[in-house]
This record gives sequence, structure tokens and C-alpha cells, in this order.
Amino acid sequence: MDVYHLAHLHSGTLSMYDHAKAEYQFIGPHFSFVEPLADYYAKDIDSNTPTPLILPKEQLAAYVPMLFPGIGLAESESSWATFIITPLGPDKTRVKTV
Repeated sequence: MDVYHLAHLHSGTLSMYDHAKAEYQFIGPHFSFVEPLADYYAKDIDSNTPTPLILPKEQLAAYVPMLFPGIGLAESESSWATFIITPLGPDKTRVKTV
């Protein structure tokens, strides 16, 4: 899992994050990344977010720890999700939100 695809494949759905400022690291067999909010979105966060904030304003970002072999936890300024990643072949992967 890497964050390189986010700016390209999710540019329309995740444009509220500054993909160029993503920080990522391996922690043992696990992977984690953090993406700060884009300046335009953070500037008026109270109007921009569709739901109430669940993080303090000074910590607003997307936090995504990926637990080996295929569990993802995604926390953002106003939501969270758990998902399972299952490889189906060399060119196909299933991502299921749970």
C-alpha cells in the first residue's frame, strides 16, 4: 500500500487532503500514513466538513494505519472507517468496508 495513487486516482473524492505533504512509514510489518488537510479546506473547516469534527482542530488530518496483512483503519477530521483488503490476483484487489 502506498500513498502515491491518492493524488491521481482520488483527486476528485479526496481533494480536501494535501497529498504532497503526506508522511508515511513502515512500523514493523505494518504501514501508516498521515495526510494534512489542504489549505483551502482547512481555512473554513466548519463550513466545509459535511459532519461534525471528531478531532481537535490542531490535529485535523487523515490518519490511516494499515495492519498487515490486510486491515485498514481510516480516521479523518469527521469520520472513521475500517476496511479489509484482499488480493484476488496480480491485477485485482477487493476492498470491503466493514
